[in-house]
Amino acid sequence: MRLMAGMEWHNDNDLVFTNAHGDNLAIFTFYNSLKKVFTGIGRPDTRPHDLRHTAATVAIASGADIKSVQSMLGHATASFTLNVYAHTSEKMMEDTAARVQNYYDQLKSML
Repeated sequence: MRLMAGMEWHNDNDLVFTNAHGDNLAIFTFYNSLKKVFTGIGRPDTRPHDLRHTAATVAIASGADIKSVQSMLGHATASFTLNVYAHTSEKMMEDTAARVQNYYDQLKSML
């Protein structure tokens, strides 16, 4: 984007979504643009905040530690991150059960 905007480009806050010069987008511009994308993929009911929720849930499901996810989202506490954004999936429960079983199996083999 810098090449197109040239000397006019500035993104001092490292924003993800910017206008052509690197400035923050007006909230309605961002919202309306994203709603067009969501509608185009058949998900008109999706809200921009749902992307944040998905990112947090995917990070946790992929094995990211909760403190890193907390920092990524800018939350004050890890418990808030877990309470608001992390939902346990069936796969996550199965993985947890398998890890616990593996731990018990290792303990049993030591006896």
